[in-house]
Amino acid sequence: MAKKKELSIFIDESGEISAPCSRDSIVDAFYIVSLVMHPQHIDLSAPIDKINTRLNNLRERDVNDRHAVHSYNLIRGDKPYRAMGIKQRRKMFNYIVDFAVSCSQIGVSAKRIIIDRRLYLDSDAPETGLQCVSEEQITFLKYQIRIELLSLLTTNLSDLKKYDVIKIYYDNGQTWLGQIIHEVMDRQIPQEDVIFKEGVAPEDFKLFQVADLLCTISVLQQKLKFEKLSNNDVSFFGVSSNKQARSAKEVGQKGQSYIIRQTREQVNSRVQVAVKKVNKLYENAI
Repeated sequence: MAKKKELSIFIDESGEISAPCSRDSIVDAFYIVSLVMHPQHIDLSAPIDKINTRLNNLRERDVNDRHAVHSYNLIRGDKPYRAMGIKQRRKMFNYIVDFAVSCSQIGVSAKRIIIDRRLYLDSDAPETGLQCVSEEQITFLKYQIRIELLSLLTTNLSDLKKYDVIKIYYDNGQTWLGQIIHEVMDRQIPQEDVIFKEGVAPEDFKLFQVADLLCTISVLQQKLKFEKLSNNDVSFFGVSSNKQARSAKEVGQKGQSYIIRQTREQVNSRVQVAVKKVNKLYENAI
């Protein structure tokens, strides 16, 4: 009997659908769903071994080959990375980016949905200041996400039907999204061909961590588009504060504005490099 062709899909999301947002700010503006697709005949053991070795070699407390890399927290220095120096955080971020690139080079692919929640604020909402998304608009927003997911599956249906088994991995972090995923998959793919793996732990699957990275990269991409990188972004992707201080001292007060502008340009360039690398996943067929 021929071995069944199997596809694994890892799904993650970024953003809170009901969180307040403002028309004049991109803070908390976007809701993102990322999907990483791994045909099981593709062997990931080499890139997994490489990232595991690199994580172990960091010699950081609570960081080892079982650690789930949370890329957004790395940039911000949030838990569990508060005690970790920025150089080590940058290394970890580069490790997960390199892992994603290695996966793209051997056939892992990805899809994403990006929703600008500002479009769902009530029409009479002011142009400035935080506004809550109304219950009615939340309903419309969820419907739009459903439509986007359905369209994504429909567009790639012929490729998906090449597989005998499709396994969906989602941690069910947002129950309503899990329900939509069930609904759209059941509508497009015979139920007997789909297996839902819910409540999964990110540390058990490196590709789940790549899905997390894709959400982070998508947010960074939107920040670049609107020229709204945060101070945390600038600090993480920029030159060291000591180097900036030395440069400012050397050029004097008149040259400090140039140093700041140059730093921003360097940051933009580094973010663009990371975005370009990870986005290679979107170029692969399922």
